Order: sequence, then C-alpha cells, then structure tokens
Amino acid sequence: QRLLKFGDTAVTENHLLVAGHFLQRELPVRVAHRIADFCNLPYIVCCNPHIMACLRKYMLSFEKLHTFRKAETFEQELAYVKLLHGIVDDHVDIVELLSKGAKESTRHTTHGALDAFLDRTLRSRIGMRVLAEQHIALHN
Repeated sequence: QRLLKFGDTAVTENHLLVAGHFLQRELPVRVAHRIADFCNLPYIVCCNPHIMACLRKYMLSFEKLHTFRKAETFEQELAYVKLLHGIVDDHVDIVELLSKGAKESTRHTTHGALDAFLDRTLRSRIGMRVLAEQHIALHN
C-alpha cells in the first residue's frame, strides 16, 4: 500500500530521501539474515570456496550498508545510491556461485536442508535486488 501511495505522486528529492531511509533500515537486516543462514550451514559446506565467496560478498555488503550514515541531504542520498549500485554489481554472480557450491556440497548435507537454504537465499536475494534496483531506477 505504501508503494501504491508513493507511485501516485511525483517523485521529489524528499520522496527519494524517505525511500532511501527505508532501505537504509531494511537492507542491512535482510543481509544479516542471509549471513546467519550461511553460518547455520554445516561447517564443511561453509568451507566450500563458492559458498565462502558468497558469504564474503554478503559480509562485505553488510559492512558497507551498516556503516553508511543516514542520508540527510540529497547529495548523501546520491552517495547511497552509488553504494547500492556497487553492491548490486558485486552480487551479479551470486546465483552461479551458489549453484556451484551447492552442487559440490550435496554429499555433505541432507538434500532437504540444502534445498531449503537455497530457496530462502534466492527468494531473499530477489527481494533485496528488487528493492535496490527500484531505488536506483527512481534516481534515473
């Protein structure tokens, strides 16, 4: 409903700041949940180089998102959008890395547990990506 209301009005700098504030609160939480999910995998699975590369990307993204100060000005908001754009670009290969890591790790865990992890991770990735790309698009 907030999205529909947001779409009814012309996009102003204030609207972009408000949307940015939402993302600044929401994205670090979502990324932290993904990190926790990786940490709950069996140790042997986390040692897989492809899974570990994904985890590192999420950890680096969390650090960048968490340490970014709340955008109070439009210039700071533009810096946040630049950060988001970089994170989106950094995560382009996540699906490929997860796929390779899962394929190599199937013998180290139950099939159902790995499937559930992949489902949660990919579903969450789609949601985060939609939020970030929508916010980036609003600035173009």
